[in-house]
Amino acid sequence: MNLQALAGLVVAMAGYSAAFLMLGAVAAAGVAVCRFALPETGRRSAPGATPRKQTAPLASGIAAE
Repeated sequence: MNLQALAGLVVAMAGYSAAFLMLGAVAAAGVAVCRFALPETGRRSAPGATPRKQTAPLASGIAAE
C-alpha cells in the first residue's frame, strides 16, 4: 500500500486533519533519517589527519600524456 492510499484510508476513517498529521509525521521521520543516518559531505579532515599535498591530475591531463 502506498502512502497516498494510506492517507485516503485515514481520511475516510478519521478525517482530513488526521491524514494531514499522519503525512506530516511521515515527512518528519524522513527528515530525521536524513539528518542522523546520512553522512555529511564536504567536511574538513579530522584533527590530526595528514593534509593532502596535491589533488589528482585532471582527466584531460592524463589523456594528453
